[in-house]
Amino acid sequence: MYVLKKNVDNKQTTLPYELDAQLGDHPRSSRKVRVFMRGGEQKVLDLHDYISIPPPRTSHQDIAIRMVSEQHGLTPGAIIGLDFFHDKKFGKYK
Repeated sequence: MYVLKKNVDNKQTTLPYELDAQLGDHPRSSRKVRVFMRGGEQKVLDLHDYISIPPPRTSHQDIAIRMVSEQHGLTPGAIIGLDFFHDKKFGKYK
């Protein structure tokens, strides 16, 4: 069961509702992202719990880089960027 809680204090968003993981379940999601490493190497990795990144998710590269680093044992400073739209499934939203 998912529980939405209205946050009337948050004037920064047009979506005043937030998932409350303490009163209900928290949905999980994964998304494949292309990771650009220093030195030119590229990796396609799963970014787990993608939905926990605040919307608009693709604007929060810093959070996503931290999450990919923690999830895959990478040094955050070794990552110079992410491509959320590398696959054809989401490429049309780029």
